[in-house]
Amino acid sequence: MSISTIIQQFNNKTIKSLKNSRYYYVTVRLIIALLILFVLYRIYVFWYNQQILGSLNNVQTFSHDQALHQKPLVQVNQLFTLPTDTDVTVGNIADVKSLASNQSFFKKARSGDMLLIYPNMTVIYDPVNKYIVDVSEVKLLK
Repeated sequence: MSISTIIQQFNNKTIKSLKNSRYYYVTVRLIIALLILFVLYRIYVFWYNQQILGSLNNVQTFSHDQALHQKPLVQVNQLFTLPTDTDVTVGNIADVKSLASNQSFFKKARSGDMLLIYPNMTVIYDPVNKYIVDVSEVKLLK
């Protein structure tokens, strides 16, 4: 009898005994439960982000290289130093009431204000009066 045959027989016995054990079924159920929780979390994140982005007009995402050349971002950067190493999502606020109902950060915002969403910072900018309404370290998008 060769070593490979012995190992194969041992593995077959181990797998059969493992499948018949209670730990196998508990482990499989635990993995399935974790997968279901992960899928539910991803659905919640998608819904939450769509709720925020649905309250904006003209939503665009710029890479950090593109952001340096966008006129509104250059104007904001003259007033407040913006991060240059991350992507930014930019949109005009269309529905202030729905945003303000979710987060108190939007209480000062008005329709038409520009929202700059960075991974670790959110900026509300008034392009008409050319001033920054508010800056927060709120992680707006998940």
